Amino acid sequence: MEKVSRYLEQQNEPVSRNTVEKQKLGAAEYVRQAMDALAADDFVDEVAGPRNARLLRSTKPYRTSSDLVATSSDELPHDLVTSSVPLRHDEGEVTDEDAEWWAQRAREATE
Repeated sequence: MEKVSRYLEQQNEPVSRNTVEKQKLGAAEYVRQAMDALAADDFVDEVAGPRNARLLRSTKPYRTSSDLVATSSDELPHDLVTSSVPLRHDEGEVTDEDAEWWAQRAREATE
């Protein structure tokens, strides 16, 4: 559905369902289902065109929920507090002492 929505968002004027289907955005059956679902959920408007064509125009973008998940490239708030103890010192390297401490904790956890 997102591919169909993105295609329609790029169009300057309404396009026919047939035109959308010919864009090879997926299997024809699924593209038709996506167009129906987008229209039913008000992501696109469907209007009558010449020769009984059904024209589609994007009204709002459709995005999958995975687009809403934060990634490591997203900016984090500067007041973020972590629950773990930092491993690195100011110079940015893990010391042998740190490594030994964590190794000891791991050994204790498996006993």
